[in-house]
Amino acid sequence: MDFVDKRFGVLCLGLLAIQAALQISSVSEESQNYDEAVHLAAGYSYLKTGDFRLNREHPALGKMLNAVPLLFLNVRLPLDDPSWTQADQWTFGKVFLYQNRVPADTMLRAARLVTILLTLLLGASIAIWTRRRFGAPAALVALSLYALDPNIIAHGRYVTTDLIAALFLFLTCTAWLRFLETDRRRDLLLTGLLLGLALLSKYSSVILAPLLAILYGIHRWGRWRRSIGHAARSLAIVYGLSAFLVLALYAPGGLNPSRHMYLLGLWRTYKLNSVWGQPAYLLGQRSNFGWWYYFPVAFAVKTPLGALLLLLPGWWWTCRRRIRFEQVALAVPAALYFAWSMTSHINIGVRHILPIYPLLFVLMGAALFQSPLTALRRGLLAAALALQAFECVRIYPHYTSFFNQAAGGPAMGARYLLDSNLDWGQDAKRLAGHLRSRGIREVCDGYFGKADLGYYGIATKELPSTGETGKLSQLDCVAAVSVNHLHGLYLPPPKNYDWLRAIPPTSRVGYSIYLYDLRKKPPQ
Repeated sequence: MDFVDKRFGVLCLGLLAIQAALQISSVSEESQNYDEAVHLAAGYSYLKTGDFRLNREHPALGKMLNAVPLLFLNVRLPLDDPSWTQADQWTFGKVFLYQNRVPADTMLRAARLVTILLTLLLGASIAIWTRRRFGAPAALVALSLYALDPNIIAHGRYVTTDLIAALFLFLTCTAWLRFLETDRRRDLLLTGLLLGLALLSKYSSVILAPLLAILYGIHRWGRWRRSIGHAARSLAIVYGLSAFLVLALYAPGGLNPSRHMYLLGLWRTYKLNSVWGQPAYLLGQRSNFGWWYYFPVAFAVKTPLGALLLLLPGWWWTCRRRIRFEQVALAVPAALYFAWSMTSHINIGVRHILPIYPLLFVLMGAALFQSPLTALRRGLLAAALALQAFECVRIYPHYTSFFNQAAGGPAMGARYLLDSNLDWGQDAKRLAGHLRSRGIREVCDGYFGKADLGYYGIATKELPSTGETGKLSQLDCVAAVSVNHLHGLYLPPPKNYDWLRAIPPTSRVGYSIYLYDLRKKPPQ
């Protein structure tokens, strides 16, 4: 290894170490987000029982990986609780996390480390692949944008499925590109394995099946008549191998197609998207079936300004020169995934388009160094990386609530988006510390998340909703209200807290919980 390779390796390791440090230190202050207890309990139950009854709406792989460290912690699986028989995942998750012999924070810490390791693996894959294809400078730019992206940092440290989906989408696309270039069987088999892992990570990865065929067609453009047999055989092997992997993981649950848990979960996701709907919020509006422009808005306000600064110039520089197939093999998946997301009626977070970000970061790095750097490009690159670092440091440790400075930052986030973009119930642990420091032992509870406030020493009593006028006149407490509830998301009228929005909050915990001192003052 020569000096250049060593220096490149040291710089990459440094960036990944910074990312890991930011993730570990920031997430240690957070309680579980809304989904983590369910994901972790489900994953552990899969490993211990082979029963996939819980949390069908997400595939099993990520949850099982997150639960692996728990096998070494002597964690109790409460199969005697009625919620297990009833497949009540929310109650079972709460019992599992907060009524166990192992502390909740210990379990969360161990499980979250798995996601952080997957985040580092994706970062290393971006750096290595980009260096081979576009050179070390392009790789360092791509990795810098990735390592300092608040959205990657946020969702790359939770027990959820968004980061692992991004990892296997990137690896599947790059492996398929390699096969198209080499026509080697080992690259074909690797693509099939990676596609299977992607399908086992998140249901949205089904877009990869037609995507691989589209990339084949672009690569063999003009030669389809001679290549159609080869395409059919290659895709059949990839699809067959990925299907085998899905069947193998779910084999303990039985192979009956009408009761297969993977297929039932896929069907449930389809019904949620097309029939049942999911409460969503955008620009002050609420809807059960979302908006086609939800993800364009989310991308605009949640993407760091440094990345946005490079996006359009990078596209312009790329189009001015001969476009390489490597760039097409990244741009087409990013564009199709984004376009497909715009048809979704489940509009609950920018995290659902997280897989496009690594692809875009590589394309930006490649575009910068397609030709020798001009003074303009150097200045733009310096400004972009400085902005990326600035916004990353400025939001610490509240990465989940990140909004870029052009949108007004996280304090103005509720103007645009709610749910996992801003308030995912992650600040309950911070709330406990905030209340202790002020000698407050009890609050009127308007908390959105699934964390057990009592576990963290917070006594609660009911906070009256807008329609309960009699109770409102008797209020004498400090109210803790999550931003989601404050804006009525998931709370149908009149069971909301609209009456509080006209009152300035006394203080704020993170960017997701507002405190209101509604205690009656003693007469003078």
